[in-house]
Amino acid sequence: MSKNPVVHWPVLLLLPLILMLMLLVTGCATPAPETPPPAAADPLSMSNPRAEFTVTLQESTPPPLHIGQPVTFDLNSSADSYLNLYAIGTSGNTTQLLTNYPVRANEAVSFPPMTSKRFNYLPEPPPGKEAFILVATRQPLRLMGRNDLKETRKPRTPVAALKLSGPQLLERLREALNRRAPGQWNAASLQLPLAGPH
Repeated sequence: MSKNPVVHWPVLLLLPLILMLMLLVTGCATPAPETPPPAAADPLSMSNPRAEFTVTLQESTPPPLHIGQPVTFDLNSSADSYLNLYAIGTSGNTTQLLTNYPVRANEAVSFPPMTSKRFNYLPEPPPGKEAFILVATRQPLRLMGRNDLKETRKPRTPVAALKLSGPQLLERLREALNRRAPGQWNAASLQLPLAGPH
């Protein structure tokens, strides 16, 4: 009469764990997929998660910005659109840098545009943080009226100082964009340190 081997239950429970450890040690286990890097921060929360296209706003020169030195940016929209670029200075003053500037999908665009030397933005005191907002819309954006401009006499430069405070500009932008179809606009914002003159 043959005897059945004695089965030790604890050994059977540990068997899958032992096999997994052996796979890890020998390199046969599949590594976990890498997590993508976090999306670029949008400090003013202007971006539109329902947009049908993307926009990017990047500083061309390494920060910090300097008082009295021209600001330069690289701008992009992944769809044919109209670009509007705004600045909120450290003093709270607001400026419209671009107004319904037409671009083709994925066209490399810079601010100031190479087509005109009249576009220029020089940050003013005091040091602190300057905010910039890029809005791209599929149809032109009618946001500012004559009464919103500080200077209405001609000749005016394309860069226009506004009478609105920073919070007023943000509120006006959000209201105007919320009236549009969700897929037809997108935006990005940056906050950059502003230091004294170079």
